[in-house]
Amino acid sequence: MSLTDDILQLRIDFEVYIDNALSIVTLHENILQIAQSKLTATKESLLKLKVGGGTVNQINQNIKLLNNLENTSQILNQKEIIKEQVVVLLIGTLENYLGEIIKNIGNSQPELFNFKNSDERITFTQDMLKGGFKLGDAILEHILNKNYSFQDLQSSLKVFDDYLSINIELENQFKDSLILCAACRNIIVHNQSIINRQFMKQIRNTTYAHAFIQGDPLAIDDELIQSSKNAILEYADQLTAAVTDRDHAQY
Repeated sequence: MSLTDDILQLRIDFEVYIDNALSIVTLHENILQIAQSKLTATKESLLKLKVGGGTVNQINQNIKLLNNLENTSQILNQKEIIKEQVVVLLIGTLENYLGEIIKNIGNSQPELFNFKNSDERITFTQDMLKGGFKLGDAILEHILNKNYSFQDLQSSLKVFDDYLSINIELENQFKDSLILCAACRNIIVHNQSIINRQFMKQIRNTTYAHAFIQGDPLAIDDELIQSSKNAILEYADQLTAAVTDRDHAQY
């Protein structure tokens, strides 16, 4: 497969991973809907047969119980936790995807990399001698050892600019959503989902700067998750286009 084929396949797989992560949010609703559908179908069958009057009444009560269950405090609390973990998954999936882009370019067309520093060298370690370790792995490890981070938007953009001369220009709405998503991920993982000074510092130059208060618990809503998904996929689309264009320019 060519580099373009690899990058396009990565993009397809990436969106599948994102959608799988988002499907967790509606897990409770799906289970409740399935249960309600099964009970309703059973009730309708009994009514057609004109039997099971007492059973039908019990089914009606269970359907009503399921309708109310979705808004209980226990379910709502679990939904909040699930949405927080989805944010963590989104950033983790993006981080892995960006790393895979680097590895694929390194394995397929390492000549695309531009080490601006003449004394910058990839150091091979004992781990690199293990089976399956490729040049792309070595390049990615080298970049990460230079303190770049794929969890941070500016740092990840700098990787592609510094090493591949790829300049991604995200619109402010996408940029702000990515910054907010990463900031949320950080306090979920490191500060028990309580908004702290570091969070406020991260989002200070975004449209969300005045939407949060330091010391408050973080609240993840569906809009934040959807805007994060849209921004992440826009980043992936621009990166895919840039890399494939570079690949085609080689011929």
